[in-house]
Amino acid sequence: MTWQIHAVVTHVKKLSIGYKRVDIVFDQYWALSVKSGTREKRCKTLRPIRRCIECGSVPLPENLSNFLALPENKADLAAFLSIQLSTATYGDIDVVVAGGFVEEDKALSTAGYDVSTLAATHEEADTRIIVHALHTNLKTVVVCERDTDLILLLLHHYQRFQCDEVWVMAGTSAKRKFITIHTVALSMEDKVREL
Repeated sequence: MTWQIHAVVTHVKKLSIGYKRVDIVFDQYWALSVKSGTREKRCKTLRPIRRCIECGSVPLPENLSNFLALPENKADLAAFLSIQLSTATYGDIDVVVAGGFVEEDKALSTAGYDVSTLAATHEEADTRIIVHALHTNLKTVVVCERDTDLILLLLHHYQRFQCDEVWVMAGTSAKRKFITIHTVALSMEDKVREL
């Protein structure tokens, strides 16, 4: 998996061009939660494969769907990636990693900044992303996410953000789309946006 870790770090570096800071936020995979029932239903047709990811030499199975069908695998992979991403070097870019560590409220900055305000015990990365957006002093925030739930959360919380602009980068790498949350939020009535 060592080459794959290098590919992930390279991908983060590529995505971070033009930015001062990149936050990488993972889900937590709790055994007892409403979300765990939903995950179980989604994976009923798959044949889960347990593979404990403890180091970079553990090969991932060819069928990633079966591997990702088990929350334990996702949690191990998130923990491993969190450690690798938080110890890599990115030049002048600060990479903040949160959510994937075994200590669920842990957040680390590769530049060594105090990110204790990002300590959260949220199961979903979507709500963790809101915490990160709330606690930034940067003027522009770009969120790379494909989940429409996050767009609704960003709209709802927009007035609380300290930044001037919030963008959502969606689509595929071949066909990127950018949604201007700040434009949409400002065009909505408060009572509608705050529902």
